[in-house]
Amino acid sequence: MILRQPISEALWRLTVRMTMAANFARCGLKRESTKIFHAMVEAPGYCTTHAVSLDVTPPGRTERIRFSGVDIDSAKVAARKAFCEYLEAITLWDSGASEEVSRSGWACAMTENSAQDTAYRELIERDAFIAHFLCPELRSTPIPSLADFKLVRLQSVDPEMKVIYCGLFLPDLKRWLIGGACERDEAAAIRKALLEVVMMRKDWTATPRGNHSPKHQALLPHWESPENPKVMANIFSLFAGGGTRAIDFSIDRNHARPKAIRRFSKTHVVVGCEHPDLAALTFGELWLRSEDKIRQVLKRRGLEIHEWLFHPML
Repeated sequence: MILRQPISEALWRLTVRMTMAANFARCGLKRESTKIFHAMVEAPGYCTTHAVSLDVTPPGRTERIRFSGVDIDSAKVAARKAFCEYLEAITLWDSGASEEVSRSGWACAMTENSAQDTAYRELIERDAFIAHFLCPELRSTPIPSLADFKLVRLQSVDPEMKVIYCGLFLPDLKRWLIGGACERDEAAAIRKALLEVVMMRKDWTATPRGNHSPKHQALLPHWESPENPKVMANIFSLFAGGGTRAIDFSIDRNHARPKAIRRFSKTHVVVGCEHPDLAALTFGELWLRSEDKIRQVLKRRGLEIHEWLFHPML
């Protein structure tokens, strides 16, 4: 038993290296600007979890950005998830998108249909968070959780989808780590949301105010937003189930449309998805400029935003 564990870890790391090498080769991408990390993390209530990260220097820049994937059973699956996150970012970089554009609504999968489905579910997930955050009177349903983690079910505008959010409050820094998931199966959504926050806790670093890179400047107002007592109150209300209002509103999924499709290989296609009746997550000035549109989106649900706030999602 003493000998088996190091051997298993060596095999897992070898699996990650082989998976990444195959993915880079398959998609015709260079690896020079990328470092790969593989770690085993403990998720509360679950077995040891594989976490794989790509540490990337974007073209023409000096800052490094991390893309991560987690999976309970497979280092190979975690590695593919991290690589898919990387391909989504490359697609946005090559399109000229600024750092204020979120990758919400972008997904990479083996087929175009699968990628579009994943992108759509992510739009539903972020829309639910925005609606509950800006309209704290909306009812959320706390779910029994583990250790210091908070789990909550949010109202979804697609009745077939279950939206779950997980939060971990860091009292020393007065910050929340927040992760969400949207699945047809609630148990799967709970697991994904929890693992996302576990991964964030492992990789989390503060956003320094003195950093003037475009990415940090776009994120800075959102990093500072918990200093606003109203932002903190809305987050606490969301995880505590403080709201009482239910909405009777659903969207037509057929109105979702792909805004971009990029195929890297036979097994890697990136799709960007949008829907006119969903609130989109953005950052910085782009978030400020989206106020009127999001107000109109929520007004169609009978909701009113009493005060526009910077969301705390990073």
